[in-house]
Amino acid sequence: MNQESDGRFGYVAPDLAVSNARKGSPDPVALTQGRLWIDGKARVLLCASVFPFRIPRSQWEQRLNAVKRLGYQVIDVYTPWNLHMREPGKADFSGRLDIEEFLRMTKRAGLYALIRPGPYICAEWDGGGLPAWVLTDPKIRARQHDEAFLEAVRTWYQQIIPIISRQQYAGHGHGGPVIMVQADNELDFFDCEDPTGYIGSLASMMREMGVHVPIVVCAGQGDMARAGADAATVAPAVNLYPDDDDPDFDRQVRYYRHAAGRRGAPLVVTETNRVHRTLRRLIGSGAAFVGPYLQVSGWDFDYGTSVNSWGSLEAFMTSDYDFGGAVDPAGGERPEADQARRLSAIINALGDRLSMAQVADEEAIASLAGRIRVEGRPLSLEDPRLGLGLLNLAGGGELLTLTNVSEQNLELEAERGNGSPDRWPLPAKTGVMLVRDLPLGSGCFLEATSGELTGLEFDEKTGVRVQVDAPDMIPGPLWLRLAFPADTSLDKMRIDGDLIWHPLADACEDSVQDTGLGDKPVNGLVISGKHGIFQIMMTTPEGQKSITVQLGQPVTRVQSSHAPIVRLESVGKAECDQVWSSPSASIPGSRLPMLEEQGLWSGSGLYSTRCSPDGIRGMVLRQAADVVGLQWGDLVMPWVANGGGDYWMPLDGSAIQRTDDGDPLLSIRVGIWGHSNFDDTRLQALRLSAGRGLSGVLAVHDILPLNSGWQVTEIKRWSSPGGKADVVLPGRDPVPRMGFGGWSASYWPRVVTYTRSLPSLSVSYPAEAGTSSRSRIKNASSGRMLDEESLLSVGALHFKGCQCKCEVELNGCQIGTITPYESTLWLGPLQATDRLTIRTWQTWGEPTGTIELLVGEPIADWTLRTQDLTMLRKSASRAIFEDQRLPVTCPPGSCLWLRIARSALAQAQQRGSTIVRMQGQGLQVTAFGEHTNLGRLVSGGLPGTIFAGGRGDLLIVPQEEGDLSLLIESTGKEAGRLDSIQLGGAVDLNSESGDR
Repeated sequence: MNQESDGRFGYVAPDLAVSNARKGSPDPVALTQGRLWIDGKARVLLCASVFPFRIPRSQWEQRLNAVKRLGYQVIDVYTPWNLHMREPGKADFSGRLDIEEFLRMTKRAGLYALIRPGPYICAEWDGGGLPAWVLTDPKIRARQHDEAFLEAVRTWYQQIIPIISRQQYAGHGHGGPVIMVQADNELDFFDCEDPTGYIGSLASMMREMGVHVPIVVCAGQGDMARAGADAATVAPAVNLYPDDDDPDFDRQVRYYRHAAGRRGAPLVVTETNRVHRTLRRLIGSGAAFVGPYLQVSGWDFDYGTSVNSWGSLEAFMTSDYDFGGAVDPAGGERPEADQARRLSAIINALGDRLSMAQVADEEAIASLAGRIRVEGRPLSLEDPRLGLGLLNLAGGGELLTLTNVSEQNLELEAERGNGSPDRWPLPAKTGVMLVRDLPLGSGCFLEATSGELTGLEFDEKTGVRVQVDAPDMIPGPLWLRLAFPADTSLDKMRIDGDLIWHPLADACEDSVQDTGLGDKPVNGLVISGKHGIFQIMMTTPEGQKSITVQLGQPVTRVQSSHAPIVRLESVGKAECDQVWSSPSASIPGSRLPMLEEQGLWSGSGLYSTRCSPDGIRGMVLRQAADVVGLQWGDLVMPWVANGGGDYWMPLDGSAIQRTDDGDPLLSIRVGIWGHSNFDDTRLQALRLSAGRGLSGVLAVHDILPLNSGWQVTEIKRWSSPGGKADVVLPGRDPVPRMGFGGWSASYWPRVVTYTRSLPSLSVSYPAEAGTSSRSRIKNASSGRMLDEESLLSVGALHFKGCQCKCEVELNGCQIGTITPYESTLWLGPLQATDRLTIRTWQTWGEPTGTIELLVGEPIADWTLRTQDLTMLRKSASRAIFEDQRLPVTCPPGSCLWLRIARSALAQAQQRGSTIVRMQGQGLQVTAFGEHTNLGRLVSGGLPGTIFAGGRGDLLIVPQEEGDLSLLIESTGKEAGRLDSIQLGGAVDLNSESGDR
């Protein structure tokens, strides 16, 4: 009998169910009257993210069954536009992209689906799902109520919406699994000029194409209006990502429950945290739909990774997409899976009582809190240790949700008239959902319990069955108190396990333990113990009724991932014959095309030219993104990550050896890690519209300090918060002259304007091919027209230690901005008479740093070659492998192919996949199976970025992929080194191994 309920008692009294159905909507699915209705019945649903494009097709069914095993009823599914339409006008729904077959499998698994076709999905996916050929088109304003963008979206919707329409739920088990469709995603994070118009246009397209289930729009930070919820025919939803230890979160949930209710909708939480003690708080404060994001982890195949601002500017998303959800990337369960089954059992047990419940008002919640004592003191809603939720259950009774967010174990007690108070422990970082005064029929009530109700069954013949289990999966003794109407007699029928009981002589006073009940009238009964069944027959003037109470303890059912461990001693090794596209024709001038301009949406570009290294002290790489590596003759510079701004790369040209055939070859390799899935103005590469590659290269001959000789011409200060700026004009005779950043005053914040003339320079600007020495050249940065004969140099600014914003002007023309994240700025052609102006924006005295003027010549006559996954696969097919013992070294600036045979992978396989871990330094590893690019790893990190979104230390190889081919590329000045390869084991290694 030491069993925990699995929700098998998921039924309620027939009269309550009929009442629920009578109130429901006639539509198969509706979000009205503050409820989520399916087939006219209000529901409370748990939803798990399952992204088929991040899971091998052969494992779709296993993941869907894993969700079903959690007790969840819904999956949420993204469909990335740029994955299904890699090129304009070409759609692909085959193989791993067959979303319709996935939805059919979802229905066969007995699950519903919320589908999210975008156009923008975020999902930490390349470009947030928006195609690069849309994002980088200057005529298109993405995610705006813009005719050009909406026309592009229509081409996508014409492909995906008919599939969704065919798979909509049609009622009473008919149709497909789709019960809701989401338009766009988290629009309130984005600066959309007309969210109502934009979302309204998306919803109109969906309706025109056959969508009849509810369309929801989710607010990423709670701003329903800015998310587009005011558009016609859509319903609001919110994403709530709290601190799991925030004691105020229950009140936040109630706040949004009432906000949704004012729009006639239930509280739909499309995304939230994965920890179930937080999910309990959502359910316990009135949410009808709760979707913990990424409860089922996955993998980014085929260069699907993005860049964003998670934890750093910028962050590269790892190929493994894993936030620690209940199901790991290999399909195994984590301990949180048992918590999922517990919460699901509570929801099922309460059924209509929960789905038709009302959120208690704040006054009632405060009143209840006052009757609960914590460590002997009355509970306050402001207590930082506890979160409190209260629902008035339909048909009577309450559901009390208590969460201990503190680091200490707490003892709680609740007053109950003149009797002894109810007591229960609440350990640190745990929560409990307790029913109180729950009607069981015939005047009988489950008055209180220290456990959680996980089963409730009513049957006219067998009576009532109640299952209560130890709270929050923590074993321990339980108690449960039943209350009966006056003049009730009880007959004990059965007792087993370690249960003990005693009757209550009246409503207020405990009696002593009896050996039997007989015909003695009782008003209540207390049952306690760890596990067992207690069954009685209750006799009232209305007749007899059986009551069965089962107390249980948690049972661990987690099915984790853990395969045999195989440590490889050797691998196949082959020289790497890199395959690139044919070189472009020589690019005229010094302006270079970004990679998207060449039709490359993912992969790498190789910009090459020959030029003299004489006197060169460094390079300024203009608009460089994402991963940059430079090789000039025998000089190899380490790879760096750069966020789309101008990048200063110091180097010593004198160390570069000339070749017999003239100037050495300069090659700059730029790799696309991914396009941003956010829109963040702090870095150019984090803008949704930003391209990848290079737009120019400046060979720097001279580095001149610009720290002195500045005049201060204007100061703006703010005398009060939110007030207008006062302009302070320094004296004009003389104008104050000082070092850059030297102005001192007592007021903050302030903007100080510094100006000075540029120093005289002797470097001449080279004439471009086909132009005369008398031609006029337009400076692309400032729009100024310059006579070539008057030009002295081309320059850039480089700041060191700057922690404030600096606006840069040249002769009154805005050039750009220096920030703590972008420290170099290309100025373009300069004249002897140019005047430089810099405005420093300081809030509390942030350092302005020091300035260098980088002077040189823009390099011209480039060629560009590109490389995509097809070319890399072709390179692998040419490789001739020989056995090589580990470790393997890879010289600077070079690459190798390695191969792990399918027979070795099979020795460490579980659930159809093999986990592969590598340890090394100074390498990028790109993995290929026979059909799919399986991701990228970087050993030793990359300067300029961090890796986020997953572990970044493993690969997962599906068995159908056969041999594993690894392209290893050296990323540093020194040789890269692959020390070891381990196959198998668990996704989450224990601390003894030194891993996370």
